[in-house]
Amino acid sequence: MALETNELYASKTQGDFPRLVPAPDGVLPKLFKAVTGGKTLLNGTPVARATAANVWEAYDQGGATPGTNVIRGILFEREGLVINDSGSDDTETVGNVLIYGTIHRDDVNTAAIRAVLSGSPSEANLDAALAALRTEGIMVQGLVTYPSN
Repeated sequence: MALETNELYASKTQGDFPRLVPAPDGVLPKLFKAVTGGKTLLNGTPVARATAANVWEAYDQGGATPGTNVIRGILFEREGLVINDSGSDDTETVGNVLIYGTIHRDDVNTAAIRAVLSGSPSEANLDAALAALRTEGIMVQGLVTYPSN
């Protein structure tokens, strides 16, 4: 009897980003904070956890809110995630976040994704922040160097 292909993470389920590969139980639902005017986060957007409010939001290089200047996961939503307007009745949004697994730098560090991040990090700055994900349980392929630790 021939072995069948494992369809759990087949190309049909991964969409346009076949190199975003979660580990078993590596994607968890997280609560995202509403933002003024609303915002759409793209699949593969680096996200961080605002420590005081215990909600997630897009990575912010400047880190005005404590905790948002450290990437803790990658948004894992095929169609992206529409964050509600803070003025609406429904001020929180639930989205899936990859917290353990493997990603590729070229799927995450794109001009479109950098454009939705606060602080407008440069390509080099985002690479440096992505390299630190190794300690969080996410391996980032395609980086030139990893920091030594």
